[in-house]
Amino acid sequence: MRGLLAVLCALASLGPAGMGWCQVTEVICGELPPAWPPELALPEGTRVLGAILFGEGGFAAFLELPGEAGATLAGLEEGLARGGWERLPEQGAPERIHTFIRRGDAGEALFIHFFPGEAGLTVTYLPGAELDWPKREAGVAPHIPLELPEGVHLLGSSRARSPQSVEFRGTVIGAVLPREIAASLGKGFASQGWEPVDSGADGPVVWGRYRLEREGELWELVFTLVAMPLRPNTHALYVVAGRLR
Repeated sequence: MRGLLAVLCALASLGPAGMGWCQVTEVICGELPPAWPPELALPEGTRVLGAILFGEGGFAAFLELPGEAGATLAGLEEGLARGGWERLPEQGAPERIHTFIRRGDAGEALFIHFFPGEAGLTVTYLPGAELDWPKREAGVAPHIPLELPEGVHLLGSSRARSPQSVEFRGTVIGAVLPREIAASLGKGFASQGWEPVDSGADGPVVWGRYRLEREGELWELVFTLVAMPLRPNTHALYVVAGRLR
């Protein structure tokens, strides 16, 4: 997790224009995001590495707890339950993702992502998200295939969907160059009619942007593949698509 500070700086260098529709508005280091849920009280001694801020108040925050993350979650989840959050079935192996939703006019989703036996914790917050639990009816948003090279595996994935957007986060593991993973993803996007707009690489980050026109709608998709410095052959994958018109 300590190497994530370098990743955050690399994401910051892309800027809102480089990240496209996903609206990464700011990257902060050493402090919690402004939209941090007050009911998610962190134990004393927690180290806040930083956070990626998205549009509309969303964020992905990176933390180091004073002890093993899995053993600390029980206390954190009690606070979430008191705040009206509902826990959904656990995902992932060997890593774990605990997913929570809070129903309301807009709806909220919270993903707590960790590896058993380690202190690192990632908290992702998506306001106005409607989860694929249970799956929504087809046709609300375009299909986004995630095609990976042979020998590459996707672990601990999470998705959120609304009529105007789709978001995906997961961990990609495999001894394959990032550009090969990006090329394979692009091939899958193209199979569903997504056309490449631009792409690039900056340090540990590889990204690409695509657009799709269908039935009078215009959609834009941005993916980022971020190398995890302390985990060889491991990348964080973020895919965001939104309707432009």
